[in-house]
Amino acid sequence: MYFLMTNDVETTSLELNRPADFMAEKVKKTGLPRLLGLYSKYDVEATFFFTGHIVELMPELVDMVKDQGHEVACHGYRHEDRYAFDNISLEKQVYYMKKAKKIIEDAAGERIYSFRAPEARINGDTV
Repeated sequence: MYFLMTNDVETTSLELNRPADFMAEKVKKTGLPRLLGLYSKYDVEATFFFTGHIVELMPELVDMVKDQGHEVACHGYRHEDRYAFDNISLEKQVYYMKKAKKIIEDAAGERIYSFRAPEARINGDTV
């Protein structure tokens, strides 16, 4: 059976309803290992969309995903309104996209190709 599975890897705290840097440690120690274990058990291949910010905080997260054979992709630089692609100029969009892509590619040691904007917010609209 084939299906598309994607995951966002970021510092958003559901409890606080906002980004919080301490979440990177929780993702590393609990969330990502559990999810990767589940995917391994059921032979699921997935794409993991990382924000550049979480990779700055915990670059080893990228290796955890790559070591399991999953795709590493870009989810923008930060998952906050002030960085949302529908709230910033085209010049800032390009700047933050290049910044995030470089951070993630440096951690991955390879070029990445896939992108999904946080909350799918692009071009002035929430899709």
